[in-house]
Amino acid sequence: MSLVLLHDDARPGWVVLQDVTDDGAPLARVSVPAERLPDAVRERERGRPRWVWDDTARRYPPLLAAGVRVERAHDLRLCHAMLRGSARCAGSEIQQLPPGPWDAPRAAEEPGPAREATLFDVEPGEDARGEGPASAATDAGDELRRQLAAVAGSDAPGRLRLLLAAESTGALIAAEMQHDGLPWSATEHDRILTEILGPRPAP
Repeated sequence: MSLVLLHDDARPGWVVLQDVTDDGAPLARVSVPAERLPDAVRERERGRPRWVWDDTARRYPPLLAAGVRVERAHDLRLCHAMLRGSARCAGSEIQQLPPGPWDAPRAAEEPGPAREATLFDVEPGEDARGEGPASAATDAGDELRRQLAAVAGSDAPGRLRLLLAAESTGALIAAEMQHDGLPWSATEHDRILTEILGPRPAP
């Protein structure tokens, strides 16, 4: 299965689709204007890749609003939290790093007049994590490589891969349910994942 790392470009209003190897090494990349991103994702989705992005709750709703759905994703922020606390990858780089932006929950939106979500909206002067000027591309790519290395070096890589895939799938489902206006609960989340993927493996 191919991996496509999706992140903000250095140019405002542009987004990068970066093919990566199974260990996170960069391959071909293409930059597209944000308004053309839904078409680009729809085209690439024919190959059934796994989309890698910083936060499903931020990245996926604008695509859903444009009529685009994806089958697989890897939520870097969600997976980071799980790997940081997993005994199966103790001693990995991701567990030895001091707390950083990937450990912080996504910042809540400031109260104010409602506005329509735009694709990959970033506040002026912020990167993809809302941290301030930085290279979102390098950061997301480095984080993906750390996560893949932590899984590969764990004492149960297969179980961890399944767990991360299940949690990222749950984030996709939650976004789709919210978009469709259907009720959602943690219990229903677990029931659907168990039905699709089987019992949840131990972390």
